[in-house]
Amino acid sequence: MDPVVVHAASTPSPFALLVAACAAGMAAYHARCILLGRAALRWPTVQGTVLDAYFDESSWRGEDGDEGTTWSAHLCYRYSVKGIHYRSCRFTWRPVRGIGQHQAYALLQGLRRGSDVEVRYDPGRPGRAVVIPGIDAGNWLRLLAWVLGAGLALVWAYSG
Repeated sequence: MDPVVVHAASTPSPFALLVAACAAGMAAYHARCILLGRAALRWPTVQGTVLDAYFDESSWRGEDGDEGTTWSAHLCYRYSVKGIHYRSCRFTWRPVRGIGQHQAYALLQGLRRGSDVEVRYDPGRPGRAVVIPGIDAGNWLRLLAWVLGAGLALVWAYSG
């Protein structure tokens, strides 16, 4: 009778498991943004007022000499639901940081300080609101990237 060889299970890398957990957390965040962005399409609306609307530009340079610029769009507004006043700076569930210049301009087109704006609020939690409901391809791309990152980190963790 041949002896049975038992191989000890390799211990996963704690660091790789931490990376996988962080990536899974980011994937969960982006999945939540997709769900809330789609739900916001059905939320009731009220009139609000733009408090501030602006762009940020961030330039970067890679170690290999590559350079680039990304943009961020920012919007704060106030609104009232059933006599209770709210202020929010969450204006969409779409990505608003690290985007292209044209996308940033498109998000804030026509939104200026003091202008009226239609606000969609969550009827179960009126303090949660957006001005631009829905999602775009950036939501799906970021979710996919984090899911893949979590998967690759798990492969790394258990690859010995």
